[in-house]
Amino acid sequence: MTQNTLIFLHIPKTAGTTINNILENNYPINSRFYINPSNTKESRSILAEMPEESKSNIRLLYGHMGFGWHNLLPTKCNYITFLRDPVERVVSHYNYVKFRLDHKHYLREIVERENMGISEYVSSGVCDELNNGQVRLLTGIEDSLQVPYGESKFEYGFNNREYLDMALNNLSEHFAFVGIQSEFDKSLVLLRHKHQLIKNIKYKARNVGAKRYAKVNPTEADLALIRKYNILDLELYNLIRTNFDSEWRSLHFRNIWLQYLRFANR
Repeated sequence: MTQNTLIFLHIPKTAGTTINNILENNYPINSRFYINPSNTKESRSILAEMPEESKSNIRLLYGHMGFGWHNLLPTKCNYITFLRDPVERVVSHYNYVKFRLDHKHYLREIVERENMGISEYVSSGVCDELNNGQVRLLTGIEDSLQVPYGESKFEYGFNNREYLDMALNNLSEHFAFVGIQSEFDKSLVLLRHKHQLIKNIKYKARNVGAKRYAKVNPTEADLALIRKYNILDLELYNLIRTNFDSEWRSLHFRNIWLQYLRFANR
């Protein structure tokens, strides 16, 4: 395992809770720094004010954040993240907010009060995560997305290509690996057996929506609107997915590793 600091940039609704658990099984608690999802600004302040020696001992920095936290650390850092099909991610976000009863999401009240369907939710602007949310986090321009996490620096509805280029440049320069949520096991195999960024890839799925709450299926009109608000995310995802598929095909004994992982997680 690398001795550099590993930074997991957790994009919401991309299987990040399960990844968090896997990473925690790979790093002792005294070498981890977890970002509070309810107050990223506070977490950033705490990290920035830590003594340099304490910062040097951090081997895992993880949680909801925008690109750029490596600038707070004296160590060399490797980022990893997971992407998800943007349309699926937005639909999942809506269902999570509206139907997950064991966790009162801060947006549920307005969704219920305004009786928002998926299209109304996306076009309302109540949550910046629904408009190129993956590109937003990867540009490094804004550290977090929406109240209570912080004010956005993008106008809602933006599709400026310069920000896609910025995100792609950050991925190329600073990210050791980008996984795909729908190819979760393959992503873990690549993390372990090609990039050697983690050793233990056993896991139990966490925060799986289909097992925990109801969901609404989008109409064709809903899907068209989601695509309109996520032009950059769609292009980003398609590019990264193509690279991922090529990387997977190049891995020797890939099916053997998959069989091992599926057996280990029974």
